[in-house]
Amino acid sequence: MKMDEPINVGYNGHANLSFDGPSLHIEYRDLNCDLLLTEEWRVDIHSGVLEGPHLKKVLEEPELRSRF
Repeated sequence: MKMDEPINVGYNGHANLSFDGPSLHIEYRDLNCDLLLTEEWRVDIHSGVLEGPHLKKVLEEPELRSRF
């Protein structure tokens, strides 16, 4: 798909957030609900240290650019 504007992550997408105790998992999806990338964060419950973001590009499309 050719677009005239520079899109860095997706086009008209959304994010799904899942919480599991001290962990947060985010899935970024495009308009077709295809998974583009994931992001994870975690808080060490003993020290309070925040770890993240841990990003993983899932969809390998040449037109999909990311800044990480």
